[in-house]
Amino acid sequence: MTTRSQMAPTRAIKPEEPDSFKAELLELVPYLRAFARSLSGRHEGADDLAQEALVKACSRAIRLCRERI
Repeated sequence: MTTRSQMAPTRAIKPEEPDSFKAELLELVPYLRAFARSLSGRHEGADDLAQEALVKACSRAIRLCRERI
């Protein structure tokens, strides 16, 4: 069971600020990997799952920025 202190911090990430977005996304990587590990049960599978999620987050952030222009 996940305790409140183990949960990822919740705050709005602003993809229109690339450096801020990147820094905040990097802060979330350990939480994402832990969550992926809980889903896959294996370290190797968890890393792949976390990487896919990060790629999707970045591509959607780029798309969101383009839509706002």
